[in-house]
Amino acid sequence: MIHESNMLRLLPQPQSIAMHEGFFSVRDVTAILLEAGTSVADFATAMRLKQGLLSATGYDAEIIRLDANCTSGDLILRISPNDRNPESYNLLITPASVVVDGASAAGLRYGVETLLQIVNQAGIDLPSLEIYDTPDFPVRGLYHDVTRGQVPTLDTMKHIADLCVEYKMNHLEFYVEHCFLFRSMTEIGAGMDPLTAEEILELDRYCLERHIDLVPSISTFGHMYGVLSTHTFHHLGELDLDAGKVPFSWFNRQMHGTLDVNNPDSIKLIERIFTEFLPLFSSDYVNICCDETFDLGKGKNQGMEPRELYIKHLLSVVKLVEDRGKRAMFWGDMVLEYDGLMDKLPANVVVLNWDYSSDPNEETSARFAETGLTQYLCPGVNAWSLFAQDITAAEPNIRHMAQHGLKYRASGLLNTNWGDYGHMNLLASSIHGIIMGAAYGWNVASTPEQSDFDESFSVVTYKDQSRTLGSLLRRLGGTDPYRFWITEGKPFNELRKIGIDDLHMDAATIRQNHGVALKIKRELEQLRAESAVYHRQDYDEFIWSASMIAAVNKYALLIIGEAIGVPEELASEFERLYNRYAQLWRRRNKESELFRIREVILQASRQIRECAG
Repeated sequence: MIHESNMLRLLPQPQSIAMHEGFFSVRDVTAILLEAGTSVADFATAMRLKQGLLSATGYDAEIIRLDANCTSGDLILRISPNDRNPESYNLLITPASVVVDGASAAGLRYGVETLLQIVNQAGIDLPSLEIYDTPDFPVRGLYHDVTRGQVPTLDTMKHIADLCVEYKMNHLEFYVEHCFLFRSMTEIGAGMDPLTAEEILELDRYCLERHIDLVPSISTFGHMYGVLSTHTFHHLGELDLDAGKVPFSWFNRQMHGTLDVNNPDSIKLIERIFTEFLPLFSSDYVNICCDETFDLGKGKNQGMEPRELYIKHLLSVVKLVEDRGKRAMFWGDMVLEYDGLMDKLPANVVVLNWDYSSDPNEETSARFAETGLTQYLCPGVNAWSLFAQDITAAEPNIRHMAQHGLKYRASGLLNTNWGDYGHMNLLASSIHGIIMGAAYGWNVASTPEQSDFDESFSVVTYKDQSRTLGSLLRRLGGTDPYRFWITEGKPFNELRKIGIDDLHMDAATIRQNHGVALKIKRELEQLRAESAVYHRQDYDEFIWSASMIAAVNKYALLIIGEAIGVPEELASEFERLYNRYAQLWRRRNKESELFRIREVILQASRQIRECAG
């Protein structure tokens, strides 16, 4: 039972909440009433409330529907269309009844999600209160990488969609470069366990039921390394390189793969990609990416003006999208890179303005705002290429980007979760940042910061009565050593130079981080023992991350000549950690590129044994 308003934790924080005297008591006769104005589609929202109540209280509330306005008793779900934001809702809890009043079906669902957060904390006696709530940004989204290592199963993608609606996000994108099974171009994605058309169709249906716009996102310019590594399409690259015939490198895959825009077959390839991929989505939007075209003008088109090459291809791809009755979205970094392109952008495009620094550049938001184009601000969870999210870096980035978005009237906040250099970061490592992005997308001014947010996250997301999980994850992120030591598999002498000369890593700090990671691991194991069964997967991933960070800190000490323990034991530790990682990977992902991660970790193990022997 909650007796004081300051004990109630909600994410996202409502725009307005007033606490009153008294309680509504859930009983065995309490029903869920779908009132006049609701539709058959709202039954899914009622079922969500029913299942949440059963899980939190043990009461299995009956769902009924009445063609009348109800004034007392039970849990009443109502839709009252009006002039306010269609995603807004009112939640009124009195001793007589609970009323969730949405301005639309989406608003009703969001009100139910808030109610369930209260139920999870209060149990059967719900505190009397009144909430008025509406989002700051029309579009509140999550962008999740499915192409650089981990290809999630359909169940995992549905889990991510559930996470989105639970925290009031209405936009979801999965980043694809080559990980889609094309019927007419089977070389693309071959051997990578790609997404299938049927999976996307089912996911699209699933998202629509949850008021989520599932937007197709696929590379059409830069980051086409996988496509350009095929025998059939390698000649379309800007660089005269058959990537399929050279040793694989995460760095090359990340930094190369730009199309030759002056080859007429390049735009034909994009048209073929669109023909198969876009019809699978009901969305009116298409993210064509067009970011980080690092090779542009450095190969076959050397000597030509890169900005002219860029705008030529961008406009061609936008036209393909518009010819299909869709609206193009693209990353805005290259427009900022090349002067004079702002005025050449089509009026109907959506610019995705990304910046992942702790102090993102406000001027870029102002520049895009001056064009009159639709703009989404795009921060990041800062978990990529790490074993645990760097929360200390992610929080100011997300907060400042949200503030810039409000100031310059951006239409959306699209939080990104990348998988650079192999996507070693497991899904749970990003959950804190994902929810933080959702919270700021809904209510910028009132989202709690630092320890307050960590406590809310612990209570709301994991029902952690100790309220310590969020702070443990924040501290763990601060112990993760340099992110590319493991993923690039560099030789010891090169790693030593990076650690000592470039990063100024000292033995005392590394030893301290090793000890902190081990201590956090133990505390996470204790929380896991007290957690609900459906949270165990996340806890398993948190614990693995802590274990891996502790081991990599020992590896770092060995590299700089300050070993802890016997090197062969560290090698064995890496081998055990890989076996556990493979189990965790396979619970949520297809086999996809796990073999590459295996080589990365076991190469470190081999190096350690060679060094010791």
